[in-house]
Amino acid sequence: MEASEEHRRRWESFATRLRRELNQIGLRADADYWLEEPHGLDQNSVVGVNATEQVTPDLLLACDRAVRDEHDWGVIIVTVDPFSQRLVPLVQTNGGMFTLLSGGPRISKVIYEAVKKRGDDWLQYVRSPTDAG
Repeated sequence: MEASEEHRRRWESFATRLRRELNQIGLRADADYWLEEPHGLDQNSVVGVNATEQVTPDLLLACDRAVRDEHDWGVIIVTVDPFSQRLVPLVQTNGGMFTLLSGGPRISKVIYEAVKKRGDDWLQYVRSPTDAG
């Protein structure tokens, strides 16, 4: 099978799984989010939302579940800057961990809550983003 055919088949399978996960948390394609296929060497799919307020622990966990079996793929959750109209990457997941890319304390807290909701044992060693000092 040609490499581009393999990529297309894999993308379609992954996108279906991702849409299913997002639908299960009540999000609707095109109304609440959009997807972008990975291109070239970048194996990160993009889930776009209209505002940082739409980034929730459930969104992070849905993306994390969808990408968990992909091994070399990831999901980057982005929003659009209202002034520059450029994509702003907020969080990346590769199926097991989350990386804060931007969004400050609010997105940091969402990541913390997602990890807490997932029930990770190591969380007992991490301070909450709302802890003082």
